[in-house]
Amino acid sequence: MRVHVFGGFLGAGKTTFIRAAADYLTERGERVAIITNDQAEGLVDTTLCADRAPVFEVAGGCFCCRYGELERALESAKAGGATVVFAEAVGSCTDLVATVLSPLCARSADVQVAPLSVVVDPLRLSDALEGGGSSDLAYLFRKQIEEADIVLLSRADLDPPDVRAKVAELSPDAVVVPVSGEDGSGIEAWYGAEPSSPSRTLDIDYERYARAEAELGWANAEVTFSSEDAFAPKVILEAFLNAFAGEPVAHVKLVSTSPEGGYGALVGGRGEPRTHTTKLPQSVARLCARINARIARKPEDVEDSVVRAVEAAARAAGVARAGAGPTPSGAAPIHVVWDRLQCFSPAAPVPTYRHRIRCCAPEVGACCAAFYDRPDVRLLLGESFHPGGTALTRRVADEMGLETGARLLDVACGTGESLVALRNSHGIVGVGLDESVVAAAALDDGAADGAVHGLVHEAQPGPVDDTSLHHGDAHALPFPDDGFDAVLCECALSTFGAPALALSEMARVLRGGGRLAVTDVVVNGSLPASLAAWDELGTCLPGARTLASYRGLIEAAGFEITASWEEPAAITEILGRIKRNLVGLALAASAGGLGAGGTAGRGGLGVEGGGQGSAFGPGDMRVDVRAARSALREAGEAVEEGVLSYGVFLAKKVASAHAGDPVDPCTTPPEKSA
Repeated sequence: MRVHVFGGFLGAGKTTFIRAAADYLTERGERVAIITNDQAEGLVDTTLCADRAPVFEVAGGCFCCRYGELERALESAKAGGATVVFAEAVGSCTDLVATVLSPLCARSADVQVAPLSVVVDPLRLSDALEGGGSSDLAYLFRKQIEEADIVLLSRADLDPPDVRAKVAELSPDAVVVPVSGEDGSGIEAWYGAEPSSPSRTLDIDYERYARAEAELGWANAEVTFSSEDAFAPKVILEAFLNAFAGEPVAHVKLVSTSPEGGYGALVGGRGEPRTHTTKLPQSVARLCARINARIARKPEDVEDSVVRAVEAAARAAGVARAGAGPTPSGAAPIHVVWDRLQCFSPAAPVPTYRHRIRCCAPEVGACCAAFYDRPDVRLLLGESFHPGGTALTRRVADEMGLETGARLLDVACGTGESLVALRNSHGIVGVGLDESVVAAAALDDGAADGAVHGLVHEAQPGPVDDTSLHHGDAHALPFPDDGFDAVLCECALSTFGAPALALSEMARVLRGGGRLAVTDVVVNGSLPASLAAWDELGTCLPGARTLASYRGLIEAAGFEITASWEEPAAITEILGRIKRNLVGLALAASAGGLGAGGTAGRGGLGVEGGGQGSAFGPGDMRVDVRAARSALREAGEAVEEGVLSYGVFLAKKVASAHAGDPVDPCTTPPEKSA
């Protein structure tokens, strides 16, 4: 199931485009579902989209703050048979890459997350960038564009100004596509757009973001107009919208909830409201309407404006009785009944998850590798970077049935401890691949092909050609097809930007019937806050999954699962190791080798890291020993409660038609395409 997340400011034209895109994909055989989102219940967009596809509404906050509800909506869409889901975020929301797209990539094995599409109204761009007089609103608007993978310039049917240069200043790598939800132009180009590189997570000031949202007053209402004599609903619609002339409107919408439909919208920066009244009957005795108003005023002022506009609409409809001209003498009045009226300003955003590094972005693996390269992190973890250490590695090898002489590839091998252990215990011929600086530093500078023979830290002497390390990318393994008898990947799949692609590469280099062993962190529920903060630092936690999710991912890559189980003792082992090594870290800090702060950083173990893309060094991270001990206790409790665990997955590759005798990956270079 492919998920398209849409961002963009209030009134940019997101819903109109989504309705048209739903028609486009439905005609091509896709089963579309739509997820709408608002700060409160009663969203006009939910009503508008209901005639296009099944609609699920996430209310009470933006997707980032109601992430669990978003996941449940996606599960419902999938259960209903959806192949494509459009998720339209609240128009005052930003930071979607870090709080929505990246968590979706990390947590949902069966969801393909499309590039982030941000809808921008060219007719309002200049005014919006100036914030209509509000620097905070302008800041919010800029951030929405900055994080876009694809910028959709709406209103193409109105011949808007060319603003591509302005957009490029804010998001130079984004694909820019002019579109119109009214005539459908640009939809095909949007659906086929492929950004050259995904956008990174935002550097954003959440206090300023909150101030910008708080400048907007919100009103959601349900109102019924009725009379003993017929009146024209079109007059109600137009008079209501026209009553907001001169207001600092973000957008105002009114939709008829009657089966016939009909709706209208007023968007700030333009004089005339846009209405769709073709479905409205000429006259009715009763009209039920849903209203959304987003205006840069205090909530109580917005409430006054909405009430006055409704009263003005009732008066106007009374004056222009359908087909009767001026109100006939003695005509019954038009009554207004408020079924619901809710006015407020949005609360400050508090995301459920926020990833500093974008999962599924190509650079995520390098960022994770950089994190684990840091000397203080290595000191905390010790010789082995994965839970259970080499003892678990040898046990897994026993379960795999590794035989002497088997060619084994260790993907994300670090400095090769597991390869050395298995060479000594099982007699394997080991090849390791890693993209970390530590692994690169271990390579023989004189080896032209990037291999080093005989690891420098091997415990026992052995043949010089039985173990080699390579520096490379798990998503593009530099080895030929069918070259290995077994592949090992320990506590690394969760850190890969595209784990499905990495697994497909592992399947490619395995011979038919070859064995795969994956071990990784398993999360069953919500982590303690101190550990959830590690999501931002490039660790494995953002990509950790449930046992079932890992199984699905592995099976989808062409493997048959032969065994899987949880190994919580492995987490307990690494927590104990970190606790012991914490003493060494404190001693190193006191000697001036590493920083140790008196206050906790952003990370769960009292760790704080440099920004995205920065080069990590010893001074980039401080460890608060007290905070670290507290986090270790919480992690231990999470293990006891079953929230935090470690998974082991054994599988075999389903034999392919071309599978035959394996070739030696160390002597046979991969074929190069012409």
